Amino acid sequence: MNRDPYDDPVGITLGQAMDRFLRHLSSVPADTLTGLRRVWPEVVGPTLVGVSRPVALTDGILLITCDDPTWAAQLKWMERTICEEVEARFPGVHVTGIQVRQRHQ
Repeated sequence: MNRDPYDDPVGITLGQAMDRFLRHLSSVPADTLTGLRRVWPEVVGPTLVGVSRPVALTDGILLITCDDPTWAAQLKWMERTICEEVEARFPGVHVTGIQVRQRHQ
């Protein structure tokens, strides 16, 4: 019988536990989000990288936080480009849209 190592919480790493939790939420693995944060400057460009951050990718929707409503509008305007850039950099990851939330200051 093949057992899923994630079925037994004893002996799994923190990263495995996090991936299990994210999978339960229909989110991508944590390393995908880490990679996305690493290439974020290439996805949104030098201006938006300082005022925005990808925080989650759940059920194909990329959640982005930003500093200001003006930047949120710019990100929404770039939605298709952002989705295509993420999919190009992460084969197998499907992004159908974005949701932008303003950070609490």
